[in-house]
Amino acid sequence: MSNLPCGHVYFLVMQKASKPEYDFGLVKIGITWGDVVDRIADLQTGNPYDLRCFESFETTSPSEVEHFMHRTRPLKMEKNEWLRCGRGQLRHLVDEARDEAGRIEKRKSKEQGCVAQISNGQVRPPTREELDLHAGARELKEKLVPAKLRLEIAENWLKAATRDTLGIPGIVRANYVPATTSFNAGLAESKFADLASQCRLKKPSGEFRWRKMPQPHCFSAEYQAARVARRAAKASADGVLQSSLHGWTDRTPDMERWHDEFLRETGTVHYLDADLAELKTDLTVRLEDYDALDSVCIFKRGAPELDSATFRKTFPEKSEQCKKPVAHKLPKHVYPTRSYLQADELTTDGTDTIGQPLCG
Repeated sequence: MSNLPCGHVYFLVMQKASKPEYDFGLVKIGITWGDVVDRIADLQTGNPYDLRCFESFETTSPSEVEHFMHRTRPLKMEKNEWLRCGRGQLRHLVDEARDEAGRIEKRKSKEQGCVAQISNGQVRPPTREELDLHAGARELKEKLVPAKLRLEIAENWLKAATRDTLGIPGIVRANYVPATTSFNAGLAESKFADLASQCRLKKPSGEFRWRKMPQPHCFSAEYQAARVARRAAKASADGVLQSSLHGWTDRTPDMERWHDEFLRETGTVHYLDADLAELKTDLTVRLEDYDALDSVCIFKRGAPELDSATFRKTFPEKSEQCKKPVAHKLPKHVYPTRSYLQADELTTDGTDTIGQPLCG
């Protein structure tokens, strides 16, 4: 992985010139592919307080690290990249980010050679160690699958609540997208195979699938509730696709509770997904030349995928012949932070209003 470009993950705090010891209880977790000092200078513009870099470190996976740190603690995020965290907890926060960077880079390094092989259809029985890895993955899935269902339930009930409005302030935003046409990679592959072969991504792709894992329908209560919420969200969108959006839906305590549930489950899902990725990588490496382990997993390696951006840039006229119609739609985005929090909900000692630690 040493030949890959490195970026920086940085941790910024605000400082009062007249009172340097004052703790705002906030830290900005961000990334840059350039110089951290230059990035701070850009961010300083318009900020009434001095920005100070508590710490930064290099990694080949800055975006993934930033995403993990944000999505595993959404209830504590403010205004996208600011996290409620007292100075006493900053060291722990940085250490966790460094650990996650190490985990991600190690996974990428292990997987790098695996996707370069061609599928051969061979299957072998698993070893004792591989069965243990599968058992560990199953334990994680027992928690992950219902968490994803609860996340879906909260998300869809919030989307359903917007009706024909622009959304719920600080919680959901709706956006009407008219019908259009879009480049279709599959069409390019079938119509211009020779040209498509010149625009392949450098590395083959691979699809990993677990075998004999808990499925959503195994958790009947969450599964049925998710189906109901999904239908409600679809009905809400279908009912207004022919009309324009207007006004906003008033935010209510019930909606805030659904949003809190959405944020809690977002954190749970990302933590569990990260742990599951470790086991997936270990088994992918153990497969070596095989495509599958009986009753454990399958890793189907494919040919390198079409680089759509390169194809469109290299063959613009042919790209126009590879477009398919896309129907109008009404996507709704649930905010990944509690952006409607009031200033009086924050304290300066790194705790929330009920005295709970804000990170750790």
